[in-house]
Amino acid sequence: MGEPLSPEPSPSPIRAPSHPANELEALQQALAHSQRQVKTLQSSLTREKQKRVKGAAIVNEDIDEEVCLLDAAISEDDADTLIFVG
Repeated sequence: MGEPLSPEPSPSPIRAPSHPANELEALQQALAHSQRQVKTLQSSLTREKQKRVKGAAIVNEDIDEEVCLLDAAISEDDADTLIFVG
C-alpha cells in the first residue's frame, strides 16, 4: 500500500533546562538586554552632557552680561570723577 506514517517533528522540542541550546539562547537574550541597557545609558549620558554644556553657556552669557553692566557702571562713575589737569 503506502509508506508507514511517521509522526511529524514537533516545532520546538522540549529540552532540559541545562541543555546547551537553552543556555545559548539565555545567554544571547542576556547579551541583547545588556546591549540595550548600555545604549540607553549612553543616550542618557549624552543628554546630560548636552544639558550641562547648554547650562554652562547660559551661565557664561549671564556672567558676560553682568560684566558689561558693571563696566558700564564703572565707566559712568569714572566719567563723573575725572579731573582734568592742564
